[in-house]
Amino acid sequence: MENNYGMNGQIFFKYLNMVTNYLERNYGDKLISIILFGSLIDEDERIIISSDVDLIIITNDSSSLNDFQTMKQSLFKLENNFLSHLRIRESAFIRGLQRATGMFCNFFICRVSDFKDRNFAKVFNINSIMGGFLAPQNSVWLSLLRQHRIIWGEDVFKEWKTLPRITRCDLIQSFLMNSLLAIGALFLFPFHSQIAKFSMEAMKWSLFTWRNFSNLSLLTLAQICTEFAEAASIMELRALHSFMEYRKNKTSGNYFALLALIFVFLIHRSLLRHSYG
Repeated sequence: MENNYGMNGQIFFKYLNMVTNYLERNYGDKLISIILFGSLIDEDERIIISSDVDLIIITNDSSSLNDFQTMKQSLFKLENNFLSHLRIRESAFIRGLQRATGMFCNFFICRVSDFKDRNFAKVFNINSIMGGFLAPQNSVWLSLLRQHRIIWGEDVFKEWKTLPRITRCDLIQSFLMNSLLAIGALFLFPFHSQIAKFSMEAMKWSLFTWRNFSNLSLLTLAQICTEFAEAASIMELRALHSFMEYRKNKTSGNYFALLALIFVFLIHRSLLRHSYG
């Protein structure tokens, strides 16, 4: 797979090819599809600034829990080697938080029936409480549907006859999830500098919710930010500038976590007002 993403991008795609080759070689009879989503397919981000490769690995329904466990153990070994090449050092706390929330994980493994049924918790390997009550599922599905690439196997999206519709319930769930994420990051930021990426994630998914609720066809994050900035308040613009600066240079100011929380509140307040209008 060719790319023009620079040195970090080459490492990402090397990792991607290793994962694909391993799965095809060892689980080709069980593998249905491998889906790539996230910043690696964002044409506006020529230099990779994220620390994860977003993959959904879909197997047939005969795959056992033992198959999943063996697959995960092998993929975690590849992942550790990948992170060492990027010189990323993450504490056990940060890694645990990432796996608990499903954020900044390199891969998710699920059965094809769970994917077709849009079983959020099983597809993204998170607990049912978070998947059922906090995650804005329709917004996530719509974002995934709009921006993905099938890198191996079947196009599992072809059976999705109807598009997810963003409801007021999705807006409330988005507000709850991203607010909790931003609040947690705000309190933990003085103790863990890497926690700033969770503030960024809360802002990013708030922007995706805004895009999806507004029914815009914008695909890249840069396009979404440009469109949002046209009618943004001064405070929202300040937060947006910090957001873009962090994504570009991985540097966050002292008030980044606070600005992220304010941004999440402002964007959802506006969306909820429109939903009642």
